[in-house]
Amino acid sequence: MTLVNDSPSHRRAAQAKVSGAVRRESQLKALLTTILILCLWRASGMSYGYPSRFDEGGSGDNVFVMKALLYSLIPLILLYAALEAGRVKQMIQKTPISVVIIFTACVASVFWSINMGASTRGLTAVSLITIAALMYRLRYGAADTWNTVYTFMVVSAIANVAYTIVFPQFAIMGGAYQGMVKGMFYHKNLMGHFFSLGFFIIFLNSQHRYGPTFHGVVKTVATACALGLVVLARSSTALMMIGVGMTVIVGLNATRALKSKPARVGLILGTTVVMAALIVVSYNIVIATIAEAFGKDATLSGRSNIWDQLLPLVYDRPLFGYGFAVFRQPEVFDQFVRASWNVSSTHSTYLELCLNIGVPGAAALLFLILVRLFAKIAPSPASVPVQRQQRLEVIIILLVLVASGLDAGMLLAPIVLWPLIVISLPASFEAAPARRPLRRPAFVSRGVA
Repeated sequence: MTLVNDSPSHRRAAQAKVSGAVRRESQLKALLTTILILCLWRASGMSYGYPSRFDEGGSGDNVFVMKALLYSLIPLILLYAALEAGRVKQMIQKTPISVVIIFTACVASVFWSINMGASTRGLTAVSLITIAALMYRLRYGAADTWNTVYTFMVVSAIANVAYTIVFPQFAIMGGAYQGMVKGMFYHKNLMGHFFSLGFFIIFLNSQHRYGPTFHGVVKTVATACALGLVVLARSSTALMMIGVGMTVIVGLNATRALKSKPARVGLILGTTVVMAALIVVSYNIVIATIAEAFGKDATLSGRSNIWDQLLPLVYDRPLFGYGFAVFRQPEVFDQFVRASWNVSSTHSTYLELCLNIGVPGAAALLFLILVRLFAKIAPSPASVPVQRQQRLEVIIILLVLVASGLDAGMLLAPIVLWPLIVISLPASFEAAPARRPLRRPAFVSRGVA
């Protein structure tokens, strides 16, 4: 016979147990939210007091803030690993083999590096940013993660507009970039890239809708601020990302009617190939011809001259490259590149990856990204909210891949867009299952009458 133990002491003990579990879960979420926000802040590089002119130098305070944000992730990540050792172990065991291959290529490049110190620091920074971005996504799923990122983007967009109005001497650049807005960022292009994706993160958020409510008004203001900052940055790459993103939205909506996975992927892939071919032809024939008439290169910015000098270096060390993050160091460019302007970037993420970690490592990373991209493009039987998350992640991945051809630092770099594409890559959209469901226990004890 089963007897129900409903004594006051037993009831209080059971309630305390449930309350303790709920409180612990709240504390864990607060910890992971803090880690994610610090990760996004550090990757964006937003900090007060950057000089508006590159030749003015910096006070050093902003560098200290960025280092403090980065290295503060170490104790926080270790704390979460200690509190959730079983879950962290499970995450490690489920690491895809492709990720292991990429990490191995990165580590190998450190040992072959021409500047081992810079490579070690770079790999440490990227690893911390990657782990911090992944932990929240794997723990709470896509919807919760993107809602947190949405809040960060809303605050960032409004704060950068306010900062530009209050501190124009810092937010508006001088020198060769006279009049170009960079907000709280180090460079206008960084702000442009950040808010080009931020615009879509805000615009496509389904939890908060446009309308005459408080959240609707905030979303409207943040959308206008993000789009305005992209325009004020006057970054051609960022403007191109906005145009491509809107085109992708139309394309994804148009292919939703196709239920066949091969047909849908084939249509999108075929359209992409045709558009890429048209761009290449127009670029090499029309734009190049016009640029040469004015004494410019085809990119109108000197990029092709840099690529011509860097490409032979890939052939010299194709397996492991010159060292992780080495070609993000200004002194390396002084050694290998001669240009008419002070260049400190490869202006191509793909070229930068081949130089830093070698061709096999770069190919493995791109293969992983493309596999996940096409998996998310395919029709999903999941719920409408999950399909919306798929659409957002497809747009983010595609925009980063497109922008990577013209600017460096989009992939495997602890700046601006890397944590966003890391959040977009996991295959599962659902939150990781809890070890034990949190529900009110029945106050039952068993005994024999």
